Amino acid sequence: MQLLYVILCIFFFVEAIKHHLLQWFHEKNRKIEDGYNYEIPHTPAKRAKRSEDSTNSSCSDTWSTDSVQSSETEGDCDDEPSDDIADLSLKSARSIMLATFKVLSLQHLTVRNHLLPLGKVLKVKCRSQGKYEMVIPLAKALIDAHHVEIESEGIINYKNILRKQVKVVTAIDELL
Repeated sequence: MQLLYVILCIFFFVEAIKHHLLQWFHEKNRKIEDGYNYEIPHTPAKRAKRSEDSTNSSCSDTWSTDSVQSSETEGDCDDEPSDDIADLSLKSARSIMLATFKVLSLQHLTVRNHLLPLGKVLKVKCRSQGKYEMVIPLAKALIDAHHVEIESEGIINYKNILRKQVKVVTAIDELL
């Protein structure tokens, strides 16, 4: 009985591989019929060009590198440091929100389930804003309400806060 089961599993596995290869060949033939030439080098799309250009600058506020590693290893911006919370940058606000919600990426946060309820609790008006526009006022409100502290030697640079500098005083579960 087990031998029959093993034979059936192998058969279905082989059939799945055949099916996948046939789909791939059909897609390749369809693209060739549509005029796609695999021989010539292709230039990247506009979106890819923009992301390549923005990853070269360490001070950019793009969301293409939205991981823990990139937010902790990015260098200081060329701008002069600012100790005024009004100068909080998008990158710094993103680091604060990632540490507060204990997530690896802003993609894991939703406006409806995470950011709007936090805005209600903190009494921040950000209803008509998108996810990335909401991050800055929410981060400022978290700092002002002392739910989050920034650990720094000397003066705090609000233009370049790293995730490892953010200390969450009040857990997000207690706030919401």
